Amino acid sequence: EEVEVDNKSEEINGIVSDSLKEVDEDAIEASVDQVLADTETALSSKNEGTAAVSQEETDLALPESVDQVLEEADIEVPEETPAEEPAEDVPVSEESAEAEISAGGVPARMVKLAELDSILALPENADFEALVQYTNDLDRIRPSDLNVEDPAVQEAQINEFLQKLFIARLRAAEAMTALEGLTDEQWETAVSLKVQTLANLFRVDETHLETLRKFRDEIQPRADQELLWNVEAVLIQMELCSFREEPAPEVLKSHVKTLLAHTRKGLELGCLNPDFALTTVQMVLLSEEKLPKEESSALFAEAIEILNSSEEQNLKDTATLLENILKQRDIQGNAFDFEVTAQDGKVLKAGDFAGKDLLLYCCSFQSQEQIADLGLIYQIYMAYHSKGLEVIGLVSGPKTDDMDALLKQIPWPMVFEDPKDENAIRNRLAVTILPAKILISPEGKVVDPNITLSGLMQYLEKAYGPVESGEAEETEGTAEAETEEEAPAAETETAEEVSADTLGTDTLGIDALPVDTAVEE
Repeated sequence: EEVEVDNKSEEINGIVSDSLKEVDEDAIEASVDQVLADTETALSSKNEGTAAVSQEETDLALPESVDQVLEEADIEVPEETPAEEPAEDVPVSEESAEAEISAGGVPARMVKLAELDSILALPENADFEALVQYTNDLDRIRPSDLNVEDPAVQEAQINEFLQKLFIARLRAAEAMTALEGLTDEQWETAVSLKVQTLANLFRVDETHLETLRKFRDEIQPRADQELLWNVEAVLIQMELCSFREEPAPEVLKSHVKTLLAHTRKGLELGCLNPDFALTTVQMVLLSEEKLPKEESSALFAEAIEILNSSEEQNLKDTATLLENILKQRDIQGNAFDFEVTAQDGKVLKAGDFAGKDLLLYCCSFQSQEQIADLGLIYQIYMAYHSKGLEVIGLVSGPKTDDMDALLKQIPWPMVFEDPKDENAIRNRLAVTILPAKILISPEGKVVDPNITLSGLMQYLEKAYGPVESGEAEETEGTAEAETEEEAPAAETETAEEVSADTLGTDTLGIDALPVDTAVEE
């Protein structure tokens, strides 16, 4: 519980520190001092004249002290002797400024880098409670407390400042673990502090990786399985960070196998760290790019089996995502046959698009982001349709009347699918996240089951060459002419209304379509 409280305290302090980085601290401090002085004068004069305060006045009264505020907020801080404020217009000597540094080691004012060593001195003959208090005090020292002497080397000074803090924490942790008569809980607190500190120091000095390995061996006789698992998890992640270049395929495979085995063990012990599970999934995904298909598929299958054995739904969802990636790998390069009915009643078959590149665009009309993405697909279509690009829109969910305004502006066929239908194209193509783009070659084979917009543009430019602005305008005019021939004049949008040049904030009639944010995709 102490470790958890310390971690939360560190996180809160970090957030507060980050928020104050851009604040003029001197101006705030002077302003606060003036307000407190005025308040004290007002309250003292009021107390002299009035012995009792009404209930209404009590409700509006300011806190009498900082301690009262902290007590009401349920925050514990070490007791400090408040420093006397210097009289107005009286310069503060260096001796009095140094006196403002509390005995606990927390600088009450800005501190110079050269003064830090004396502040961080480890208390002599300290017991466990004193060392815990010392580390808590260290956690309250933030980079914003540093008085940067030379702005030109500010980053270097801050790095040295942080390194000194972590080294002081490491000395405290080592002193804790060396104490005799510690309870198991106290000893585990000391071990966790040392492991965490070594991991932080590893960022600036990789020799601490070997230090942690030796420490793991030292604690094995006393540590339980859960504590050893956490120490080993930190070691594995530190080893991954030690790579200076891309590892060889066999090295990568070995590390992924280690991650998978440790993830399985963490689930069995009931102590799997979510961050470690995320690292495992990331490395499995990396194996898809760096390892032969057969080897990476085996790693995917093992990861899916491990994640599905968990009772956590988010891990099961991750397993489903990996399963779909495997399915898409099997689909890629193979012919894809389909037959669907567009919203205008026309039947579309794969053979109808032979000899042309076909983009299957899976989307939903329940998100403004996806409708904006639809506008980008529109511009690509207008640029490359005359050269051989066709598009079929696959919308998840039923069509509603309020979609008509948007559908009128889309020049390609739109198909509405039930996302729960196993035979829906999106499910056959293992689409998990919308929007998704699947590119089919002129031969009817899946080029990429999850192509990005940049990847699509690279493919089209390679196949047809870059489109000049004049060609794009001519393409738009042709598409508009075709639209006029197919639709009654009264219901047809003019060429100027739907050209790519006029796509702006309301790309394809977003304002005409109510967005239902409650629908989950």
